[in-house]
This record gives sequence, C-alpha cells and structure tokens, in this order.
Amino acid sequence: IRTVVKRLMALMDRTLMGQSADEGRDHGFVRKTDIARLIGDCVRSVREMHPEALITLDLPHLPALVADRSVIESAISNLLGNAIKYSNGPARIDVSCQLAPAGIEITIRDEGIGIPLAERDTVFGEFVRGSNVGNREGTGLGLAIVRNAIEALGGTIELLPDSQAGTAFRVILPRKIFA
Repeated sequence: IRTVVKRLMALMDRTLMGQSADEGRDHGFVRKTDIARLIGDCVRSVREMHPEALITLDLPHLPALVADRSVIESAISNLLGNAIKYSNGPARIDVSCQLAPAGIEITIRDEGIGIPLAERDTVFGEFVRGSNVGNREGTGLGLAIVRNAIEALGGTIELLPDSQAGTAFRVILPRKIFA
C-alpha cells in the first residue's frame, strides 16, 4: 500500500507541476510492463482493502507495454477506488480488458451512484465533484489526474454513455507503447 501511495503522490506532483508522465523517463520509471499482471495486481490490492466488494475480472493474455508502470497503476487504482467510494453498500465492479485495434482497452464499470447527466461533460475537470456525492471525501482532482496520466502515455479515457445505473470508464492504451 505504501508503494502505491508513493507512486500516486509522485504522479500527483508531476501533474500539478504541469509536467507529463513522459518526463519520468529520465528517472528510470519506464520499463517493459506486463499489463495483465499490473491490472490483476490493482484488482487484488483493492480486494484486499475492501473484501466486501464484488469485483469481477475478465483478463485475457495481453502484450507487454513499455511504459511507466506507476502511471498506469495509479490510474487504474484511482478508477477502482472511485468505484468503491461512490457505491452504496458493497461495491459491484466489473473490470474487463481486451486487445482492440487501437490498443489495450480496459473497461471499469460499477453499479454505484453514477454521474448526473448534466455533469458528464465536466467530469475530467480539476476540482470537479458531482452534485450527488453527498459527504464522501474527495478533492475533485482524481479523474483529472487519471486523464492527464493516460493522455501522457498517448492513451485515451472516456466516460461511457449512461446505459444503466452506475458509471463506466474506458481506457485505451495505445499500441505504440507495446514492447
């Protein structure tokens, strides 16, 4: 847990200072990364911290990436943490991964409180919090940091259309960072 916190703090520092994750290359953060293992580790970590949560994982064989592991780990962990935080009762989260034409596609879907329709366009802004979060703790920086991190890798993140209760995010990590 301490390692994850340190990595997240380093990522936040780089983001808030206007630096990209690419600048981490000079510090030895970039290396060949088993993305399937990384995602599995993120899910296991969340399961350990929140044993009441029901998290399903669809994780096929995926190619390795050459990327800053901490950037991807922090982004996935943040999305999973939000799914836990914004659930009423035990969280139900589905994590699926697949190799797509654009790269590795990671979808994280929960059955939590969702994001109000009128606020969906601003969800990745800095200091943005949903009107429906109640007294849940937060700064409104998490999704902005995740977006900046994923984009620094050349990837994308999107909030999927509201087809049911809860929230779904799709992250695409580009083929260009495959090992």
